[in-house]
Amino acid sequence: MERSRKGGAAMSVLDNNNRRVCLRLARRMIRASRVRSVFLCLSILLVTMLYTIVFYTADSVHSSYLLQDQMEYGSTSHIVFTGLSRHQAERISSHDAVESSVELHSVGTLGDELLEYRNIYLAAADEDYAQTVSAVPEEGHMPREEGEVALDTMTLDSLGLPHRTGTSAELTWLDVEGQEHQTQFTICGFWSGENIHTESCAWISPDEAEKLRQEAGTGEKITLGVMLWHPEDLNAQAEEIIADLGLGEVAFSTNLSYNSARMDTADARAVSYLITALFVVAGGFLLIYNIMAVSLHDRLALLSSMKALGMTPRQAGLFTSLYGLLLCISSVPAGLLPGFAAFYYLAPGIIEGYTGIRLEPGMLHVWPAVAAVLGAVVTAWAGCFFSTCRMNGWMPARIQAFLNREYRGKKKRKRERVTAWSMARRTLTTGKRSFGAAVCTLLIASLLLGSSYIRYISYDEDYYAEEMYISDYSFIDASCDGDYQRYNEKAGNITEEMADEIRSCPEVEEYGEFLTREVDLTADETLRRTVVDFYNEIDTYYGNMTRRESMSGQPGWVEGLDTLEETGNYRSVLIGAEGLVMDYVLFYGVLDGTFDPQAFATGNYVLSVGATSDEGISSAPAGSKVEIGGRTFTVMAAIEDWGIVPAGRNSRAAEFSLNYVMPADTLRELYPGTNIRQIMVNLKEDGAARFEEATAGIREDEGVSVHRRSDEVEEFRQSAASAVSVGMFSGILLLGISMLGFVNVIMTKVLTRGREFALYQSLGMERGQIRKMVLYEGLIQVAVSLLVTLPLAAVGLWYGMEFYYNSNFAYISNNDWAVIYEYSPLPLFVIAFVILLLFLALPQIFLGMTEKKSVMERMRYRE
Repeated sequence: MERSRKGGAAMSVLDNNNRRVCLRLARRMIRASRVRSVFLCLSILLVTMLYTIVFYTADSVHSSYLLQDQMEYGSTSHIVFTGLSRHQAERISSHDAVESSVELHSVGTLGDELLEYRNIYLAAADEDYAQTVSAVPEEGHMPREEGEVALDTMTLDSLGLPHRTGTSAELTWLDVEGQEHQTQFTICGFWSGENIHTESCAWISPDEAEKLRQEAGTGEKITLGVMLWHPEDLNAQAEEIIADLGLGEVAFSTNLSYNSARMDTADARAVSYLITALFVVAGGFLLIYNIMAVSLHDRLALLSSMKALGMTPRQAGLFTSLYGLLLCISSVPAGLLPGFAAFYYLAPGIIEGYTGIRLEPGMLHVWPAVAAVLGAVVTAWAGCFFSTCRMNGWMPARIQAFLNREYRGKKKRKRERVTAWSMARRTLTTGKRSFGAAVCTLLIASLLLGSSYIRYISYDEDYYAEEMYISDYSFIDASCDGDYQRYNEKAGNITEEMADEIRSCPEVEEYGEFLTREVDLTADETLRRTVVDFYNEIDTYYGNMTRRESMSGQPGWVEGLDTLEETGNYRSVLIGAEGLVMDYVLFYGVLDGTFDPQAFATGNYVLSVGATSDEGISSAPAGSKVEIGGRTFTVMAAIEDWGIVPAGRNSRAAEFSLNYVMPADTLRELYPGTNIRQIMVNLKEDGAARFEEATAGIREDEGVSVHRRSDEVEEFRQSAASAVSVGMFSGILLLGISMLGFVNVIMTKVLTRGREFALYQSLGMERGQIRKMVLYEGLIQVAVSLLVTLPLAAVGLWYGMEFYYNSNFAYISNNDWAVIYEYSPLPLFVIAFVILLLFLALPQIFLGMTEKKSVMERMRYRE
């Protein structure tokens, strides 16, 4: 026995508190079986990679959704208090819960009606506050002198102003008491505004702000953005701060990224990626268990010897655990780095496809790395420990009995002719535990790869383009390109000359244009009663609620309906449509009447637009008359509202509106000077390059936004690929893990039988017969693997994916609605081909390695 370094006492496993010897045994076991150790290290490395990719992807998806909410909120501050006095701002800033604060000293807000969907503060320039709301000029500079102003590009587009410093602009603004003023400014800087921003700033110099405040005769109002030490329930924390300070009623808003409902949504979307971790746990455990099971005989022989020397069950478990943990010391860090590199390569496309936000290093956290390390270590430990855990308490005699198969007895076999096939068939049960674990891993990989592939092919770009009304090219007036921009009818960024230039291009196969004009009209009694009665009826979709009541969340809409009911007056958006865009206008079909394109082209008819319903119409019925612009038109048909196009929003006054579609030329006749809002064209095949050249000047015009079908479809493809990329990549790695398990089974089954093969040859078996026997063994194993795996995977995917697409869980990303479920077993056939090649080629390669020595050398016992 060895002696310890302290005092020379005998170091024996008979001492139940002796753990050092277990560590030493684990180290020696690693050195004694280097091949097995290499396979285990490689397995742990792959498992660590998978955990890293899955956890970091889930974290970045979660962070990006919260960042999207934060961008929609328009500030990085946790809470924004508005309308404060200097005294109130100072007291809130000094509260114990507040970590830091920034101040916005606003004179008022821009009051142009074209900005009614956004809140633009006219405020003294403040670099610190500008950073929190992403309102720092990218071109030009922050105002330094009186008369200078810096704005975001969305505001410039809405007001019809060029993206150019030095431009003069008269801005209408409202002071803090609601009084309207006009002031002349010079644009000194601007920055790109996000389409989802509902708030922004118009920066002026501090001296200018003080001057305007004195001229308006108003007091100072401060907007205070605060960061809390421990942000949790922000609304409750804001109210608590106000109550603690006794400030009375103070207006505030909280960051949307900390809203509990938004956080729940982000959590749900991240969970879809964490589910992949379950496959990783199962696959990693089975692979490590597989490798350990292959060497079970050798390890049990060692365990029997150690128990004979006094090793306790606890020490046996500790020995196995330390063996697995020692392997993790080098494997886990080695898997963490390539796993993070693979994630960082895949993730930007995934995140941008889901949320439109580009992944930045600052969005990442440490916890996914910690979780990956812990997950890999626990998986490795579990695979090692449970491979022999039930035998740790056995006595040496029982272990030897298990090894000798004495307690099981032997089944009598019928005498039969000995052939290569019969000999191959008898080896099927050899190493069945490790082989079964590899088959289970293959099943998991097949399910993950098959489901990812089905998800990918089910995304339908044609369906997406059709439902989104995407034409080959779309030219949009920049004043309405954003989600929160109201169309500026006076902007006129798309001129008639541009329209003629586009229309005359020989590459244009289909041309269409939208013109819109908002007008106030008066309904006759028939129309008034038709619409009011429709919305006062019970909607079967909502059960016992009227359609009017279902719109109670939109007070502007309800007010418009009330005005129609009481006075007969209503707002109408007149839509001039020509050519291609009529296909979109009529996309959902006709509710009442019939559409005659030739009669419609005469300009004597209009189409009324109403809500989608099978229980009546909410617009002027077919055959009725409507007076517009001093002319009387006949309603040809009532059609469903088609939604998305033209781009942008109408005014808030048109929140409730009864709209009419007429030929574009008719609208120009009624209201001369009506501008084009959007042009849509489809091109002839292979005409894109020439069209690009012909319209280069238009596309460079800052007042016109150009959307290409090719760009939007490519974004859709990237989004679809990103949505399944983690599952696909994880499936490929799991397939690699299962193949590694099969390689381990094949290698052990062939390389450890060198003496057996030599014995066969010494008894007269030819070399070719041995190769045939090994070939049959491979065919039997591949047949069992595929017959067990593929039918189960095929059935599981057939029913599982159908169930998946019938659940809400399938529709969590932006484009998940654009799917047409399509089943395909293609990945299963590919997997079958790969496994077949593996079992046909590798056994022969390993057999060749054993045959390099002579028969006599292989038959000798090793000392």
